Amino acid sequence: MERLWAEDCARLVRSWRVASSSGPGRAAKQAALQHRRAFEKLLQKMQGLPAVLPTLPLELTVLYNALLFDLGSSDCIVEGEAEGIRQGLLRVLEAGGVSGPDLSTEELWQKVLQELPAEELRAPLHRLGVLQGVLWLAANRLGSIAGLLRFLSGAKDPVLSPCPGGENELLALLRAWQVPADEDTSPLVVQSAWDVREVLWTAAAFLQGLQELEAGNLPAALSLLQVAATGFCSKRVLAQIYICLGCCTQQMGKPQTALQHLKQALQLDFQCLAALSQAAMVYHQLGETDAELEALALLHEALDSPPPEAGSAAPGSLVRTELLVHPPALASLLRQPSPSEVKYLLAQRCFQAGRTAEAGEHYLDLLAVLQEGPRHQGQGPWPALGTQKHQSKGANALKGSAVGREEKGAPHRAHGPGALAVSRGDAKVPLHGQSALPRIPEVFLEAASALEQLGRHRDAIAVCEEVVNRMGDLTPETLRIDLSSWDGAEAGSPSPRPRSGLPRDILPQKKESLRCILWRAAAYLHQGWAWAGLADSKEAITQFTRCLNDLLRVQLVSADGLHVGEVAAGALPEAAVLQRIRLLALVGRGAQFLELGRDRDALMNFQYALQVSPGDLAAASHLLQTLWKLDRRQEAAVLWQKLQADSGQTEGQQEDQGRSFPLYLTLCPQPANLLLDGSLARGLQDYLRSSGQEP
Repeated sequence: MERLWAEDCARLVRSWRVASSSGPGRAAKQAALQHRRAFEKLLQKMQGLPAVLPTLPLELTVLYNALLFDLGSSDCIVEGEAEGIRQGLLRVLEAGGVSGPDLSTEELWQKVLQELPAEELRAPLHRLGVLQGVLWLAANRLGSIAGLLRFLSGAKDPVLSPCPGGENELLALLRAWQVPADEDTSPLVVQSAWDVREVLWTAAAFLQGLQELEAGNLPAALSLLQVAATGFCSKRVLAQIYICLGCCTQQMGKPQTALQHLKQALQLDFQCLAALSQAAMVYHQLGETDAELEALALLHEALDSPPPEAGSAAPGSLVRTELLVHPPALASLLRQPSPSEVKYLLAQRCFQAGRTAEAGEHYLDLLAVLQEGPRHQGQGPWPALGTQKHQSKGANALKGSAVGREEKGAPHRAHGPGALAVSRGDAKVPLHGQSALPRIPEVFLEAASALEQLGRHRDAIAVCEEVVNRMGDLTPETLRIDLSSWDGAEAGSPSPRPRSGLPRDILPQKKESLRCILWRAAAYLHQGWAWAGLADSKEAITQFTRCLNDLLRVQLVSADGLHVGEVAAGALPEAAVLQRIRLLALVGRGAQFLELGRDRDALMNFQYALQVSPGDLAAASHLLQTLWKLDRRQEAAVLWQKLQADSGQTEGQQEDQGRSFPLYLTLCPQPANLLLDGSLARGLQDYLRSSGQEP
């Protein structure tokens, strides 16, 4: 009987080697499933009889093969494989007349190796031992693996001497483990224990390197990942290791080394698109805009193309590194961005780099996707983006004559990157929390800002109209936010802290309502600038006024008389955005009043603007010009001297404040600083001299 079982086992091994040599594909998967069933059926025959020592080596070998196919045909480790090893160890104890059903798996291994040291069982037990190591590594039980290896090698003490090449004790034990010498030539095993041990060693180094990287222990992570890169794995896994090396060296402040690792990853597997994404981030860190944009363009092109058929490991390999290493940290590092995310990054980086024409085209492509794509769940206040029910006249304007044509009726190309038509196949918006996309209204507002800078004012108006209409049902008539639960850290402190015993956070619903108000107000603000660009001052004033009226819906109150502005700075960062929009709207409206010759109305707006943001140079310079124009020369002279005295400090403060504002406010048409007007300065100096005052 034993001879027939051995012949069946050898026949199945030969059959598998022939089937697996044809390469990956559906046929190979089908063959693996058939051989798995055949080995399981053979194992059932053998385990149907009482366990005896002469047949145990063959039985454990068949069990090893069956478990290999179990592991190779699944995407993750399951409990069935662990139970199979446990039953095999119990069969060994049964053959030796020893009981042990109540023992843990670790205790079973110890008992088997100490009480049944038969030489003929050495090879099959080592085979099961390496599979046990695979299962424990998948469960992150690294200490259990080290203990098992000591029992298998006969060592009683842990490895205390320094391990070469960055190896720790577990890797040193795996490297020193002497598997049976006949493993490579055995006709009874489908994958040698030596191969599986090499996979286990590589995976252990890779997994521990990832754990150290996630914990922030960068030198240890670098050492372990470098060890893993020398191991036994497919090109795809090696590319993933190089991506992790790139991330590690980037965090260590070595961006050039990080780029070298990422280039190696791409050379190994060009479809490892996370390497391109990481490379773009490193180029951004280095300030190499051209290289960053090139990487993003390649990434978007690759994402927009049909994915190639996935590769496979070496023929016949059932246990692979891919099966053992898939922690959340690796999934985060290898996360593949969506085409929409990459398109947004292209638009944003071009905008920030002053390449406004390219930014405008990218933004229009992205807006087309957001208009026609599925729901953008969890990302914005538009609950059913692209559905017929929520289509508005703003959406129709985007598809109609306003967008896609230059000003004054000049024709614009109807096709290509800038046309607001659905781009090919790119209608997916990411639904995970790590998206590079900001909230949808902010994307629209950034696009409007880019279009304004390009002089495409009507297009900007149409884009903003979409925001206005979408926010209509989400904007409350009034929004009262009580900041009484916040107190200043000390008198005059710009960083207030929550008062103990009271609510620490403003209700999320109120914060969201405030954001909706700010988005709609910002849309009116951009429309005001756009109408000003079209030389329609009356319509511009109307939009600026709508912006200011929206902001009046918000009431920030403090019941105990604290300075609301200081409290809001810590409790509600959106308050600074509100004040910035109010300032820009007042200055913009005042400038349009000047265009219409309504100087006193302009003066009032500039004065209000300085109350909103004392020391703002744009508001102050417009106020100065208006005072001079109204022949209020003494007031103008006093203001000019004050501005001259503290202009450097004010500029520095404004620059610091500007960094925290959204992109659609920092890269938009800014009010001119009229202090640079040489004729006005000379007139003021002459006035001061003639009146006997020191310029």
